[in-house]
Amino acid sequence: MEKLNDIFDLYDRSLAFAGMKGKEFIHKNGRNINHVLHLFSDEESRYLYAQEIVYCSLLQILDQEIIPSFIGLMTGKEFSNYVSMMRESKLFDILVAPDTEDADFYKAIDMTVTFLLEQYRYKDIVHVEEGDICIDGGAFIGDTALYFAEKKAKKIYSFEVDHKNLECLKTNIKNFQKQKIIDVIEKALGSRCETMSYVPMRGNISAGQVVENAEGKDGYDVEVTTIDVFCEEQKIIPNFIKMDIEGSEFDALNGAKKTIQSYHPKLAICIYHTYEHHWNIPLLIYEYYPEYRFYLKKSQPYGETVLFAIA
Repeated sequence: MEKLNDIFDLYDRSLAFAGMKGKEFIHKNGRNINHVLHLFSDEESRYLYAQEIVYCSLLQILDQEIIPSFIGLMTGKEFSNYVSMMRESKLFDILVAPDTEDADFYKAIDMTVTFLLEQYRYKDIVHVEEGDICIDGGAFIGDTALYFAEKKAKKIYSFEVDHKNLECLKTNIKNFQKQKIIDVIEKALGSRCETMSYVPMRGNISAGQVVENAEGKDGYDVEVTTIDVFCEEQKIIPNFIKMDIEGSEFDALNGAKKTIQSYHPKLAICIYHTYEHHWNIPLLIYEYYPEYRFYLKKSQPYGETVLFAIA
């Protein structure tokens, strides 16, 4: 891929590949996209965001397997090398995951992006620091919580509702003797306190969705709370909020409005679960507190795009 002299040139050149559907996607959402583009505080984040939008536009019509060669994301081979390194580590053998056919595969991927690629750290700018109080939205089996503990967080509140993952999460916390630092909260995060349904994703132990009604699906009821309510009940002021909650990030941020406006915690929010989150989430955070500085990081060829914000 030849060097870009102008970041906007990436949009122009992509249109020839994206076709009419891709053009419509960019033109329809262009105002919001460009607004977000100018919110980022460094050129690296702006460039990655432009790549991500091109990726989304191309996905309107093309098979995603051919896209990385065009937009220059990490290749599958490069990522596989990192995963192989993770599999050979002692930590991989110690951390337990649900006993399913695909457990090792997803455990290896999650541990790779968490520990080797430091998914929830943006350089020396946005990261968990000693003494931080952390909200861990979407705890899975505890890899992120243990990573935060390794960075000397003072307290970590890990939110998880998947029954199989919860069992492993509690076991891993106990095995690493982090019970005093990590609290398991068996609730989902959302925009209001209510009861909803959780539907595990078949074939992927690290994914599942909280929905209004799980009728006809293999789901179960879960309690939903908000970050604002939780922080008020616990009388805490979080320093760092992380969310990877399979598409519920926008709702959960709506439930964190007071906390963000009052205390401006560092944020690490996944925005890759839906197209709209690429602009809805950063614009919502900007609306809550315009003084935030924004950054972007990607830790996989096709996913794991994390928006960082720091005041």
